Amino acid sequence: MLVLAASLNASKIVDALLANGAAVNATASGEATALMYASGSNNAAMAQRLLEAGADIDMRDAQGDPAINWGSYYGSLAYIQVLLKHNPDTSLRGHGNAFEIALRRGHEETVQAIAAYNGTLSDHPEAGLDRIGRPLLHQAAVAEDVAAVSSYLAKGISPDIEDDIGYTALMHAAREGAMGSVKVLVANGADVNHKGSDTGLALTPLHMAAIGNQTEIVRFLIENDAHLDTQGVTELTPLAWGLFEGSRESAVVLLAAGANWQIGPEAGPNLRDVAESQDWNEIVELMGR
Repeated sequence: MLVLAASLNASKIVDALLANGAAVNATASGEATALMYASGSNNAAMAQRLLEAGADIDMRDAQGDPAINWGSYYGSLAYIQVLLKHNPDTSLRGHGNAFEIALRRGHEETVQAIAAYNGTLSDHPEAGLDRIGRPLLHQAAVAEDVAAVSSYLAKGISPDIEDDIGYTALMHAAREGAMGSVKVLVANGADVNHKGSDTGLALTPLHMAAIGNQTEIVRFLIENDAHLDTQGVTELTPLAWGLFEGSRESAVVLLAAGANWQIGPEAGPNLRDVAESQDWNEIVELMGR
């Protein structure tokens, strides 16, 4: 009941349950705790209340992710700031560690906060890098500063220079919908099938565009020979990631281009079932061809 109340952001019910002796570290499906679910609503007060009641800050779910990783996934900065005051272990890795997850998701303020906590935020970064050691090309690409992107490339910076999780500027730009940057990078030889490192779940630019539901970029990457069915660390394709992230429009584009909806982990959910559960009839019809 406590986990359900936290997932619904029902603060008063959470308080009442705790006052009546509810087990603060009880788990629900996937071994997730109330503290983990509080991340989805960025509820800092609830996080503080749960921690004061004895919530185990480093307890991990079935995938190995503690609460700080959940917060990083959602980019829940206020929630994360509360957790950081209680000394979480940010090295714990499930779908990456807290820093890697925030970087993969593009939650800039969360990236900065965790880097500061980890002591990796530099006041004197090396030339060409920002304070967290990320290529400046990446920042320019996300901001769709085409002039800056072009300038870095003209100076000899590789369009495929990687950050800490093996991601390129094209990958981050694709997630954020920065079409101008995407076009310049591809025109200058950026690899449309570059795979991130395992800490970045070995995703590709097409994965990132699908996750961000950036349909025009999905189309552009496909037109430029992006592989439709590449599987990352979790064995999910761009189509699967798009469906799980709620990227309905991108899923339609991928299926229309010939993406194979039957590719995925043996133990994972059937993608047709996922689409049917959402009443996405157009997607179900495309899968039925």
